[in-house]
Amino acid sequence: MSKHVDRRKQRYAEDAAYRERQKAASRAYYHANKQEIAARKQHRLATDPDYRSRVQMVGRERRRGYDLKYYYGLSLQEYKAMSARQKGACAICKVRSKLAVDHCHRTDVVGGLLCQGCNSGIAFFGDSPATILIGATYLIQTRPQALGAAKLARTRRALRRFIKVFEQTIAARRSKGTARR
Repeated sequence: MSKHVDRRKQRYAEDAAYRERQKAASRAYYHANKQEIAARKQHRLATDPDYRSRVQMVGRERRRGYDLKYYYGLSLQEYKAMSARQKGACAICKVRSKLAVDHCHRTDVVGGLLCQGCNSGIAFFGDSPATILIGATYLIQTRPQALGAAKLARTRRALRRFIKVFEQTIAARRSKGTARR
């Protein structure tokens, strides 16, 4: 950029009176030429496919940001940070796909990002760990031939992790319970 443009940007940032004059001039121009500006934008949207796709992409991202904030209390940046922490994969099955925000339907607390299948599965099981465990027990009992060595090892690791988290949760509840008394 030229030095002149840089000086104007710096003056706009530092001089409140100059900034207000510039804003007032921009508003006046817009109101005087509103129809012409809209017509130019309509024409460009209709004739420039690159511009149209950029505008649509910005609109989709803006809408996604509004939805995340409205439904889950998350900003788009927080969602992207969660996705980066999970390496863009589902927190349960580790599949990389479009991720949905998992949340408790009773408390609205956000848990993590899940693929559509895992998120729906949790919802179908009524957000109940007990029901999910009973379902897992059922699968192990009724489909032992489908569990190869790799699936059994993964199931064993998942069970160990579950027991560890479950014991930590119980211990935390006990310590909170004694602290209240």
